[in-house]
Amino acid sequence: DTLRAGKITARCYRNRRIGEFLRRLGLTEEYATGINKILTAMSENGSPSPEFKTDENRTYFEVCLPVHPAMLAMFSPMDESGIANAQAFHLPEMRLSPHFVDPLNHLGALRLQLTSKKSTSMLAATAVQGMGGVGKTQLALKYSYQFRSEYAGVWWFSAANLDVLETECMAFCAAQQIPLSPNTNAQQALSDWLAALPASALPWLLVYDNADDAKALKKFLPHAGGHHVLITSRLVSWAGMGALHLDVWTGAQALAFLQARLPHESEGALLALTQVLDGLPLALEQACAYLGNHHIAVEAYIKRVTQLGYDIALLGREDSDGCANSVLATLSLAFDRLSAPAQALLQLCCYLAPEPVPEYVFTEEPGNLPESLQAAGRDQFLWRETVAELECYALCQVPLLLQADFMGNNGVTQRCLVLHRLTQTAVRAWLGTNPGVGEAKTGVNVFQHVIMLLSGVFPYRADAPEHWPRCHSLMPHVQRLAAFYAKDNVEPQRYAGLLAQLATYLKYGPALMPEALRLERLALAIKQAALGEDDPATLISLGNLAMTLVSLGDLHGARQLQEKTLDSHRRVLGEESLDTLISMNNLAATLWHQGDLPG
Repeated sequence: DTLRAGKITARCYRNRRIGEFLRRLGLTEEYATGINKILTAMSENGSPSPEFKTDENRTYFEVCLPVHPAMLAMFSPMDESGIANAQAFHLPEMRLSPHFVDPLNHLGALRLQLTSKKSTSMLAATAVQGMGGVGKTQLALKYSYQFRSEYAGVWWFSAANLDVLETECMAFCAAQQIPLSPNTNAQQALSDWLAALPASALPWLLVYDNADDAKALKKFLPHAGGHHVLITSRLVSWAGMGALHLDVWTGAQALAFLQARLPHESEGALLALTQVLDGLPLALEQACAYLGNHHIAVEAYIKRVTQLGYDIALLGREDSDGCANSVLATLSLAFDRLSAPAQALLQLCCYLAPEPVPEYVFTEEPGNLPESLQAAGRDQFLWRETVAELECYALCQVPLLLQADFMGNNGVTQRCLVLHRLTQTAVRAWLGTNPGVGEAKTGVNVFQHVIMLLSGVFPYRADAPEHWPRCHSLMPHVQRLAAFYAKDNVEPQRYAGLLAQLATYLKYGPALMPEALRLERLALAIKQAALGEDDPATLISLGNLAMTLVSLGDLHGARQLQEKTLDSHRRVLGEESLDTLISMNNLAATLWHQGDLPG
């Protein structure tokens, strides 16, 4: 009965070292078991209540945790109509914070905007706008959980990367068994399917998270049916739809949040902390995590933050929406407390995409890790400790995701690391002011290690369907490298090889030919600059690009590249070389397609 009430009696003989170990792993909070907090968190994320079982003599104690409905939906069989027997509830990437607060009832305003039209034929769309770190994604998650019973299905799309978004549309079609014809793309098929659903049926909720390009996103949105669309974005203008603007918290709102998290601190000290951190929810959450882990006075924390004196322009250089330096300041304090392995892991993550990063990226080829992280990469126990450090400071989430390809075919369940994009920006800014931290004894910098890690785990046979779930998971991270390669210009051959492998997957898997063409052109340019025009590796890229042009119907462009490739092979390798003969055969095939039989 006391457990059901969320209470437990702490014994004086309790081993505090065990408690500290569990806390470091993120399994408890502070130095108590936190049963009430666990029950609250389960209630907020929609989990069924746990069941406690024992006998009269207390000879055993058993806790039954029912499977979350979202996980059940992922494995539900289809009925004859092609609709999942259980509600489709696809929210794969983020967890709802157990400390979520909504001081202005944005949740109610969002519900009102989406339901005010009351039309079975007209789409209801609302954009949740605001700078990074104000809680847009958390609000969308809370809405999805709280109102899921009002929808036939809830589906979450990552809209920051349009190629990922297109493959997720394919996954939606596969999950709902929507047929795709050669002349219909996935987003059009999805839209047509939703529009054709009976008007009497419950609407669907589609969430497009982190949309940065309103014009590009438009083609992915449904065009009819009384369904609900929820978009989170840093963009201010979203014409033709409702808008809900989220801002930093006022002093009173931030104070209420801090008082709930740090009840023993004085109101004056907490109010000063809200002013120092500009009321930014993400920075306040990270500050609470730091203070909770180290039990230092708020006044001492404020003094240290103000001593840092970071220029606001550090974060303004990138994708922070000109947000204040509060995240950078809170991160810097936490960074000093992290172990060397945790510091190295955080640095690596800041050069990857905001999408979930599978843990195998770091643990499968530990020799490619920075020296300080290699021991943790080889030892599962040390690895869990290292990741738990980042979780303790609210620097990352570690969801358990089912790896699937663009058609929804499942691979294996993977633990992943997810960092907020603003945290990533702050880490890079911090490294910019402390350049020596990111260097190993070998002189290999952080970005080089990221290229080496991705190159080590990306499937060589990217054209093989059994490797597509992994290719799909790694795609946004390989694409993200382009934002940093121009500056660092390291590991050109590995990087070009990664681009070529990703292009292969895009051609043979989801058939995203324009993006594959762009990647192959980039790989060719990198090899030409690093290796020269006549290097065999460069000529392979030239031939691959030509074959992609053939697939796109650009026979004239393909012929020019193939003639150039053949000329180089003849000059460098001679007429009898196998590579020369292959080049001749490829060119002859293109001439045949052009109708140039004499050529």
